[in-house]
Amino acid sequence: MHISNRLFAAHLVAFVLVSTALPVLAAGYTQKASSWWGDPAVPAPNHVEMTIDGVQPDATVNGTISFTLTCKLPQPSTLKLDTVVIQVDGNNVQAYYGTNARAILGLPRTFNVDTTKFSDGWHELRARCYAMETTIGPELGKQTQVTNGHQLYFKNGNAFVDNRSVTPGIVDAHSWYDTDAATGDSIDYVYVQIVNVHPLIQAPLKGVVPVTGLVTNAGPTTIAHWALKVDGVTISEFHDAKQLRTVDLDTRMLSNGPHDLQFHGHGLAKSGKQLAGQVEIPIVVENDPQPSPPDAGTPPPPPAPSLDGGVSVTPPPAPSTNPPVQTSSLTGNTGCSSRSSCPLASLGALVAVMAFTARTRRGKLPEAEDPRRCPAAGACHGAEGRMGAVLSPRPPPSSSRSPWQSAAGGVRLLQSVRSRSSEAKIGGAAGIEGAAGCGPRWPCAAPVRTGTCPNLSNGLVGAPRTLIAILLRRRRTARR
Repeated sequence: MHISNRLFAAHLVAFVLVSTALPVLAAGYTQKASSWWGDPAVPAPNHVEMTIDGVQPDATVNGTISFTLTCKLPQPSTLKLDTVVIQVDGNNVQAYYGTNARAILGLPRTFNVDTTKFSDGWHELRARCYAMETTIGPELGKQTQVTNGHQLYFKNGNAFVDNRSVTPGIVDAHSWYDTDAATGDSIDYVYVQIVNVHPLIQAPLKGVVPVTGLVTNAGPTTIAHWALKVDGVTISEFHDAKQLRTVDLDTRMLSNGPHDLQFHGHGLAKSGKQLAGQVEIPIVVENDPQPSPPDAGTPPPPPAPSLDGGVSVTPPPAPSTNPPVQTSSLTGNTGCSSRSSCPLASLGALVAVMAFTARTRRGKLPEAEDPRRCPAAGACHGAEGRMGAVLSPRPPPSSSRSPWQSAAGGVRLLQSVRSRSSEAKIGGAAGIEGAAGCGPRWPCAAPVRTGTCPNLSNGLVGAPRTLIAILLRRRRTARR
């Protein structure tokens, strides 16, 4: 175990020694810069692009540093590549010209910079690409150039020279054009700079993030456009506005993951043509997942159209046919609200029974209403009887006491009388008891055979006399 630890320590020391002897390879991000000259209404042709891999803005470096550069002329284009060069503070360090440059068009190529040959302090690293116009006409041979730039701090133990006014956090694209053939003006430069690059690249972005951009020029153009884009889609832009702006980038509008952030600006020449520049950096969005909104439930279906073309409206619910009974207003089991009304109710029931008995004896009932002519068993028993239809119609539904309920109480009282009287021999008494509070067709009293019905007339003969006696007795008792 001790041997393995010693071997690991030896390998670690060897790795440190070797790494200090090797040139520093910037392991940063990929940055792209673009330039184009032409008609603002047709901006697509003749772009020149320079891409640098390994950008670390404002990094402190020493020794020899290396970068991978790629120059492109996206189609459609009438340009021809002429130069690919890397510079420090505008001084060429390594360059390819003419056919050598065209030989590496679109191909990544490693460029080295020996920082020990420069003073310590801030310096600007520039990767540049030049292209010439090939169309026969007044612009033949005119150059369009692009510069992809960022700042570095050299520290090699050399003399320190503070020869630059440096603001940390700047990455940029320099666009340069030759002479405007229409006016003879030297167009010179338009600079497009992201001023606060560090918070955009050093950590994943979330929420609302400020982005500051600056568009300036060196020449006769007028700054006419300031635009922030993500993945080629314009997020915010201004025309004929001031050159320095800060806008809020709401990353919650973007999907989580990598994106390309582009900052664009252009200047207008007197001829109406534009010199445009754009710098592009990668960003990573990493917002917290948003909670799902609560389920609002299934909305009710829309109302169905009626037959007349209108919208049908659901009627309000019908009142209950069985209203709750206020038991506090009841006295005993008679269904009456007071003692004084009970004799009158019972007397009304008695009169109804007597009338029915008289009609039965005279044989005046229609054949369908004659209780002695009973329908089949299935129609009388288990379905509906006919006796209740003869005695009374269906009482109307009401929450208050009605004469029909008083009559029903009288029937129950009559039944009580018959139970006390030796003359009461009514086979259908239970049928009348079941009539209280029912509809026009009441339940049959008891099972009977087909063609036979309970005979009520036998027991109704002696009931009136006995009932009157009991009513008078109760009235005298109530007066006391």
